[in-house]
Amino acid sequence: MKIAYLGYDILIECLKMIRKQGHEIIKIFTVPSGDRYDLNDQILVFGADFSIPVVTERISSEDMDQLLSEGCELLICAGYPYRIPVLTQIRAINIHPELLPRGRGSWPMPVTILRHFEQSGVTIHKLSEEFDAGDILSQVSYDIEERETLVTLTDKIQKTAVRMLQDCLGDFERIYQHAVPQASGKAEYWADPSGQERIVTLQMSAEETDRRLRAFAGYGCLLQTETGAVPIDLVQYREIRISDMEEINRIRELYHNTFSAYTFPCIYCWKQLQNLSIYIEEDWFSVKCDGDEYYYPCGNPDKTEVFLKTMEYTQKSFRLGYIQKDEAAGLADRHPELDCTEDRDNFDYIVPMKQFAELEGKHYRTIRKEIHQFERSGVLETEEINEENVHIVEQIAIEWSREAAGNSDYADTIAEESAVRHYARLNMTGILAKKDGVYFGFVMGTPIDGHTVDVHFAKCIDTSPGADFYCKQMFCRQFMDRYEFMNMEEDMGNEGIRTRKLLFRPTSLTEVCIAEYHKQDGVQHG
Repeated sequence: MKIAYLGYDILIECLKMIRKQGHEIIKIFTVPSGDRYDLNDQILVFGADFSIPVVTERISSEDMDQLLSEGCELLICAGYPYRIPVLTQIRAINIHPELLPRGRGSWPMPVTILRHFEQSGVTIHKLSEEFDAGDILSQVSYDIEERETLVTLTDKIQKTAVRMLQDCLGDFERIYQHAVPQASGKAEYWADPSGQERIVTLQMSAEETDRRLRAFAGYGCLLQTETGAVPIDLVQYREIRISDMEEINRIRELYHNTFSAYTFPCIYCWKQLQNLSIYIEEDWFSVKCDGDEYYYPCGNPDKTEVFLKTMEYTQKSFRLGYIQKDEAAGLADRHPELDCTEDRDNFDYIVPMKQFAELEGKHYRTIRKEIHQFERSGVLETEEINEENVHIVEQIAIEWSREAAGNSDYADTIAEESAVRHYARLNMTGILAKKDGVYFGFVMGTPIDGHTVDVHFAKCIDTSPGADFYCKQMFCRQFMDRYEFMNMEEDMGNEGIRTRKLLFRPTSLTEVCIAEYHKQDGVQHG
């Protein structure tokens, strides 16, 4: 058949299927790209790839006459938002994302979730003068899940619509002739959700907040606070991408987050080993770990409140890490169900770089002695890491891992390999050390802010006393003019690592807490 198609990207698979079935697509009508749902990028590419004319203006009676003159046999509407002139000489059908006659209107999906319907579906019907009132060719229903979102519902619609349209076109003449009139007495027209229905507030119940966020997931709601309204969406985690770095750094700086765990190289390089995923909005981000563990969100505190409220409502249990100690005190008051405790294993060690570069005073006597002894063992040199020599870092890490196989720190190597591959893009800096012309160690990190550099990775394959201290001292000497402090990150509860890091004489520890939530049986927070 010669077919004209009207729609945009949301049902692009229907358009692809039509062509694969051997039909001739003579023209495509779409709409100018709008928000995250009303996009036409794929439609435009499809038209260009197969030399099909694409019209972005609203279809007119003149267009219908032109289609008739070109021999159009069928017009298929798949999400096209404008009223289409009906021409009796051209058969026309529409794919509607609800179980007609219920849910007539251009955007019924959010309403389906807002009104707690247990079932929804897709209807293919004839176009008629009255909006969404034509005879039904085909209808398929499916269950609405308890945690259904606009995103998951749209996915169901997309998959269902392709199968239905394929079946319909496969026996079109018979199905079209046997179309069934809608039961007009059961017709319901659903107006598009109002802007007010997209509003969430801090005072709103958790149940209603969650429902609205799910109903507009991917499209977004507005969080109304005393200072105004800001966009907010349902948290949907995804893979961490290198392109996320600029946004993460901007949000960290805006909200003065200086914990090492939130630096982008930490998040990105450890994503594989810790199974990290991320969700980012303009002024807020959340990192998810394995299972029910999360970083405490970074960014807009009002959005964090919404996040916590909906988490307590939807989750049986969860754990939040890296909570600033001052924040934890207020958190316990606002959310008494959260059990907040000190997390000593994840304190950051903050060391003045000039202090360790010079190693003055009796407290550093042992370290000075070890370094002096090591300096007498050969000719020592250091050089700043750059894109030309960064591959040596990986070589040292691999050799170190061979010797440390079975050690719990062996996993570092995977994260270090990621840092090496993206050294320049991650804004890494560091030093390589060699003895008698042979490289034996490195220290590598990134700036947290204008005052502090975070030491992400440090390895030394020379096991001589003082070798590791020498590398750290050279790192401090190299960068002490650029940064005042060195963040040596956490000790993870390893007593050996803790003892060694304390030898560096940190002037402060960045104290953090951890919060755990366990829903009591029969209790529903709202």
